[in-house]
Amino acid sequence: MSGSVFKRIGIITKRSDHRAVVSTGWLARWLADQGLEVTVTDETSRAAGILPGIAMSRPQEEVAEGQDLVLVLGGMAPSSPPAGWWGRGMCR
Repeated sequence: MSGSVFKRIGIITKRSDHRAVVSTGWLARWLADQGLEVTVTDETSRAAGILPGIAMSRPQEEVAEGQDLVLVLGGMAPSSPPAGWWGRGMCR
């Protein structure tokens, strides 16, 4: 993945969706194995058993900061980004 335009990936997960939590754990490990920096929410990190060497964990409102791509797993995606993301350069 050395030629990837994405280097930093944030993952926000619907914690009440067990399949999404399990998928986040798998995805975080896979992305880290590809040499990418992964950030997940503190709660998802604990629920999915993601070790600090695999992904950084942050409060949900901070996961998107500094990321090249943010993935949302579980449930339906919102039709627009959460409040405040536009000002952070998330949608260019």
